[in-house]
Amino acid sequence: MAEMFDRQIDRWQMLADRVEAELTEVQKALVQATARQKEMADEAAKLRQMKDQYLHDLAAQQQQDHSVEATTHLRRFLIHLDETLVAVEQQLRQMQAAKRKVEQRYRLLYQEHSKFEALRGRVEQRKGDHERRLEQKQQDLLNVQRFSQN
Repeated sequence: MAEMFDRQIDRWQMLADRVEAELTEVQKALVQATARQKEMADEAAKLRQMKDQYLHDLAAQQQQDHSVEATTHLRRFLIHLDETLVAVEQQLRQMQAAKRKVEQRYRLLYQEHSKFEALRGRVEQRKGDHERRLEQKQQDLLNVQRFSQN
């Protein structure tokens, strides 16, 4: 009977170990995705700040005597900056969606790992209970033998 418990414990532990290995890989991917997302968000913030500064410069230039060529160049740059900002924000949304998928996979693997650990714990508890019952039976048998010898 103890061997059956040991096999079950080993089986649940093996399954938990497999899931734990995959869980570790997904956790690494989640950390990387978070770092990339933060970098991209920082880049978008820098671009927005740059855009605000150039808009301020354009407004200041339009208040003064200015050359049409410089103003046109600044407006083209702002258009290019807007397009870049839109592209960065689109990439950021894609990264957020990918990160959500990785987070979901992590949660599922974590639940599965927890389930296997709980099942292993139950079998270990049943094994301990079984061993205690056997010991108690043996003790009872010894007590009966001692009693009958007297």
